[in-house]
Amino acid sequence: MKRYLKYSQKGQFTLRAVFRLFPIIFLLTISCKSGETYQQDISSPPVKSVDFDYNKIKQRGYITALMDNSSTGLFLYRGETMGYEYELLKMFTDSMGLDLRVEMIVNLERAFEMLNTGEGDIMAFNLTVTKERKERIKFTDYHNLLKQVLIQRKPDNWRDLKFHEIESQLIRNPVDLIGKEVHVRYQSAYLDRLRNLDDEIGGGIIITESDPDTETEQLLAKVAKGEIDFTIVEEDIAAVNSRYYPNLDGKTAVSLPQQIAWGLRKNSDSLQLVINRWIKGIRKHPDYYVVYFKYFRSSKSSLIRKKSK
Repeated sequence: MKRYLKYSQKGQFTLRAVFRLFPIIFLLTISCKSGETYQQDISSPPVKSVDFDYNKIKQRGYITALMDNSSTGLFLYRGETMGYEYELLKMFTDSMGLDLRVEMIVNLERAFEMLNTGEGDIMAFNLTVTKERKERIKFTDYHNLLKQVLIQRKPDNWRDLKFHEIESQLIRNPVDLIGKEVHVRYQSAYLDRLRNLDDEIGGGIIITESDPDTETEQLLAKVAKGEIDFTIVEEDIAAVNSRYYPNLDGKTAVSLPQQIAWGLRKNSDSLQLVINRWIKGIRKHPDYYVVYFKYFRSSKSSLIRKKSK
């Protein structure tokens, strides 16, 4: 049985259940899990997109966003809905005179189906734009540019060491990952990037893909606890988690800056045009930077996310 949470801007929550041929566990908690860690199964048969573009959405009066419970997407703290992606979406819908409804969904494959069948209008999963995904959905302009970084543990006695002593024990050149085991999220963009990196440096990285139920931030916590040595996340996730896992280092980039954008139906030309126009404007507006700094630079916000775990 698959469950997901329906949320309206007016603060009304209802829990619905949809029966499928395979079980998926949905954790209805206030914990923060990673956003972008997914890669769709491009071998799945395509779902024909419904004809429901911006004009019909405008007539209906609300837009439905598909989101996950994550440190970059949406989380609950003391009954308040928070999150970087959520606040950006709310700014957009407010500017368009639309209500925002959120469908909380765990499985990305199901989210792709819901998008194309019209159960959702926009995917806000902190998605990295990839060639494979562009074959399946349409992307908005990017609202963030992020590198993927290596998460590794500082030496056990790092607090007693000088900066150069710590640096000498950390990997700063990806070539030094040869012979090392790196755990990454199942079917994720991290997995694709690590495979490409392995090719680029001539092979030798031991790549271990997690089981499907393991979240990115669970892997990050395992590094902090010494259960595994390395994983890969986006730099914003690394920055957030470093405040409550101070023994972690996330400064070694393993990719160039990558586009983070929202996903739309392939035939949502008008909606894409409207959102892109808004994104171009908001990136020049102080409000965007207020939201960004609130979630990725504020120690108070990091404490809130820690308490919501």
